Formats: sequence, C-alpha cells, structure tokens
Amino acid sequence: MTYSISSVNGKNTVSAAKAYRRTAESAEAWVLLGNVSGTAVKYSGLSASVEYEIEFDLKDYFTEITEIQNLSGKTIDDIYPGGTGYAIGGYAEDGKFISHMPAQMKDDLDVVGNLTVGGNALKACTALGTDASVSLIQNTITKIPLTTLNPNMDSSIFSISDGGIKVLKAGNYLIGGSAYIQLGAPANTAMGRGIYIYQNAVEIMNSHDWSYNAGSTGTVCSTMKVVAINANDIIYLKGRTQNTTGTAYPNNLGTYLTIIKI
Repeated sequence: MTYSISSVNGKNTVSAAKAYRRTAESAEAWVLLGNVSGTAVKYSGLSASVEYEIEFDLKDYFTEITEIQNLSGKTIDDIYPGGTGYAIGGYAEDGKFISHMPAQMKDDLDVVGNLTVGGNALKACTALGTDASVSLIQNTITKIPLTTLNPNMDSSIFSISDGGIKVLKAGNYLIGGSAYIQLGAPANTAMGRGIYIYQNAVEIMNSHDWSYNAGSTGTVCSTMKVVAINANDIIYLKGRTQNTTGTAYPNNLGTYLTIIKI
C-alpha cells in the first residue's frame, strides 16, 4: 500500500499500522503487527490454505483512514526437501504424491501396490475350480468346490478352505459369484437353474434362470452384494437345478467367486 501525506510546514506527522486476522473472524481476532512505515513486513506462521484480511491504518493530525484487503495464498505445486515428496495445489509431504484438488484420470491407471479408499486398502481375490464337473441333484442346493485363488492376492486376508474362500479379517466386502450350469434331460418346460452364495451355513444371496430352457443348454447365473463378514467366515458358491438333474462346471470361465474388501 502506498500513500502520501502533506507535511503542513513540518507540523503534520503520520503513523502507519498493520494487523491481520482470518477472514470473517471476530473483531477481537485481529493480530497487531505494530507501527510500520516505509519498510516491507514479512509475516511468518500464516497458512497458504487460509484466507486472511490485512488491515492498514493511517493516521495523521487531522484524520484516520483504515483499509482492509483480502490476502490468500495459492500453491501451484511443491517439492518436499530432498525430492522425496511432490504435491499439486498445496504443500508436499515426505514420501507422498498429493493432490489438493479433485483429480480425473483420462487414461488407464495401473496400481502396482495397494489402492486405498477412505483410509482402507482395497484387497481382492477370485477363486476358481479345477474339477471338470459337479453333478447337481434335482432341487438340491449343492456346493461347487473352488480350489485355487488368483496369484498375488493377500494371503493375510483370504485363503481356500473347504471348497470356499475363508476370510481372515472382519469387515465389509463386495461379493460376486457366477457359475456355468447345464440342465439335464429329459426336456421339461418347467426346468431351471440358479446359484447361491452362502456365508458359512447361511444363504446370503442368489440368482436364478427360470427361463425353462429345454434340453441340455448351458447358462451362466451371477449375483453380487455387499456383505458384513466376520473373521474366519467361509464364503461358498453353490448351484441348484429345478425339476431335473444338471451339471455345474467349476473349471469353466463362467464359474468363479470374487471377494473385495471395501
């Protein structure tokens, strides 16, 4: 701020004072920086993410003038000392890349490590079967055994147990399953098939194809749901046919059980 004062034959003197506060705080929140005149004042301890009001007060023998200006800092990018951290839109922190503004990816994002959402690292696994086929008894829910987990899954959370996926840590999980099931003969207009997902001995979701396909056609049934799981619960994939025998194919690409920790 620049100003000029008439000396009035050397009888007029002026004082200049500065103060600051966070924008919209109470009058009592002003921090007085003292009388200043003709020199630049450097403020320390202010946050670049906070907007402040700076008050300039000029006073001479005849009058007093006060002007308030808004001051806010905007950081485009920042590198942490030593180059170990980088940020855009704010300050960097050691060992992290941080965006202080909403981000949108316009291309693929390849996450080699853990993906964390809301403070929780996302963990996932998919279980597949190796058996060529499993016979389904008419109108009987039958377990479709799963024997292998996908590579690189977190073994501290997931394992194979009793033909299902054993979840070792409690939490909320997104569970999805699918099975390729073929109906048996003879052709019957009242035939159908479905899959069932169990949490231990309790059914938690199902999906049916009661389209009454005749003969031995195969169909994939699938379902998905968010479920609260206790530590050491086992999640099973099961199948059933209606009014006929049938066959489930554990090693078919359409048969799997996926669990994602959210």
